[in-house]
Amino acid sequence: MSLFRTEQLELGSIPARDPSPPSPWTSGSVLLTGATGLLGSALLESMLASTEARVVCVVRGSNDADAEGRLRTEIARRRLAVDWARVEVVRGDLAAAELGLAEVTFSRLSQRVDLILHAGAEVAWWGELDRVAATNLDSLRTMAAIAGRGRSKRVAFISSCAVFNADAYANAESVAEEPLAADPSGLRSPYVQSKWAGERLCSAISACGIPTSILRVPYLLPHSRHPIPNLAGAVDLLIDAAIRLEVAPEVGPTLPLCPADHCAERIVQILRAPLGPASIHHVAPFESLPWSILLAAAHQEGLLCRSMPSEAWFERAREASRERRELRPIVTLLSRDPSRTLWSRSNICRVRFDDAATRAAIPDLPPKSALEADCLRRFVRSIATTVARGEPAERQARPAE
Repeated sequence: MSLFRTEQLELGSIPARDPSPPSPWTSGSVLLTGATGLLGSALLESMLASTEARVVCVVRGSNDADAEGRLRTEIARRRLAVDWARVEVVRGDLAAAELGLAEVTFSRLSQRVDLILHAGAEVAWWGELDRVAATNLDSLRTMAAIAGRGRSKRVAFISSCAVFNADAYANAESVAEEPLAADPSGLRSPYVQSKWAGERLCSAISACGIPTSILRVPYLLPHSRHPIPNLAGAVDLLIDAAIRLEVAPEVGPTLPLCPADHCAERIVQILRAPLGPASIHHVAPFESLPWSILLAAAHQEGLLCRSMPSEAWFERAREASRERRELRPIVTLLSRDPSRTLWSRSNICRVRFDDAATRAAIPDLPPKSALEADCLRRFVRSIATTVARGEPAERQARPAE
């Protein structure tokens, strides 16, 4: 699939939209996708805790009851606090036309929700864009179709700071809250390609008169208070493998990191502010974190007290993966980077994420700070607990719906 063809949008005739739709936060409803995922579940918790909105969650299942059961199980597993009296679960499939819903249900959603928060996506670090296009891009077109019916409503799209790994930003010192460069060359993973294409699609949605917000999130760590490893994520996989091998690579990333609950709280804070018809935001509460700080947190937990050159570490991991399947995901990821450090050529390890426009719109946002050491220690400890239980790393690609 050509990335340049993904921004095509066929919505038909759309009535004139109010560029400033009413707030959903007091007596309205939010349509949330991805509620069973790391960020989506944290968004559900944050919206219910800080607003009076009702939340309609689209979740896969054989019927509405089965979908609600899946969501309740996931929320309980993550130990989140949810006011179920304000939650409605609708069975739906992001990859299906009109979410696989009956017309009457699809129409009802269109008429009753006041904001669409599209956090559902399939994560895939290798392969072709076709692998995730239905879940990650066709679903955005469906959200636009819902927004195009009934009263005016905003489409808020969860993107990723990794879109700046495109070659166009190779020499950038900082990146602003602006539309992306037109050339996506250099984006290697289908997931990140889909985020770039999704942002372009949001521009087309906005041009149709539908208010949009793009929220570029950093690399997500688990919930800060009760972390469960996100072993579909690259940093988690690297630490998991290092603990299993009892030695860490010396060189690692400096990445914009944020626990999912802090990220969700910032997103809700942004969406509660008065926004323009097409807003773009960097969700960046914390300073980027060097790999050495993560290693220090592991040392404090009595873990990863030894390190070795990255190339040698990769060879050790590759050799061990022949008999230990749980090491294969990180070996596959590292094998695609000639430096064997995975992030050495990533622009996001170097650039500064300028969030001046968001701060101008929301003056009371706190300044960026460093992630607390206790949070990092809980994160590393959660991975070590998973390893100690003998649990395998989760499969590398999975949808969050």
